[in-house]
Amino acid sequence: MMLSYRVTVAGVALGMLASSPGYAADPTSRSQGGTSFTVGLGVAMTPDYDGSNDYRIWPAGFLRFSNLYHPATYVQIAGPGFESNLIPDDHWRMGVVASFNTSYRHVDDRAVKRLRRPESGLQAGFVIGYDFSGRPDAERVLEVRATYDVLHGNGFLITPRAHGSVPLTADLSLGAGVSVTWASSNYMSNRFGISGSDSLRSGLRPFKAGSGFKDFGLDVSLTYSLSQRWALTGFASYQLLLGDAAKSPIVKDRGNRNNVTSGLVVSYTF
Repeated sequence: MMLSYRVTVAGVALGMLASSPGYAADPTSRSQGGTSFTVGLGVAMTPDYDGSNDYRIWPAGFLRFSNLYHPATYVQIAGPGFESNLIPDDHWRMGVVASFNTSYRHVDDRAVKRLRRPESGLQAGFVIGYDFSGRPDAERVLEVRATYDVLHGNGFLITPRAHGSVPLTADLSLGAGVSVTWASSNYMSNRFGISGSDSLRSGLRPFKAGSGFKDFGLDVSLTYSLSQRWALTGFASYQLLLGDAAKSPIVKDRGNRNNVTSGLVVSYTF
């Protein structure tokens, strides 16, 4: 199966989902004091690329090891993304994060898919945060993620995010988050810029993208515990592209600065 941007978007959405109430507050691992393993499978509706107006339904899934040596520690793979918390503390969070970004060669838009840029990239870095509640069932987290393209050196991203969770009933919990992403000039040029040669190749006007805020995001999830080990989660996220990302011809002329990702996942904790 050919990896595409749609898988990447679904993986990012699941990464936010799996750090929200139904998964961060793993009742099995916390009550029994041992490491647990959770697998989630489902479907997600995602845009073809940042700013696309073409949507596809795509498989989505994640793997998560929780309570490694402290209830708050975990490692997780969600789609082509990785994240972790390695600090054994009820409040502080710090870990390694990574995500894979692909080129536009397999998107649906005929003009955009002719672009030789962007190159694929591997954004890797760290996340640091603080949970003001210290409670797994009612998180109040402020965090900052910083990643750099270690594959081709195409820039870095900085993403501050606030997210929290609240139990609505004994079996139902709500999670929500808000974020903003700042991107370097190399990242913006690679993902949203159009060179003279790419302009001739695609028919899109040349565009020089500079550094600045790339997007503003909102996400929400609702998790229902079917049993002690089974859970069902619905999630949705909204992304508003900003600055040169919104002005790029691949968005302004061929897409939409408003993007929505949504999905449904069933999970089982061993």
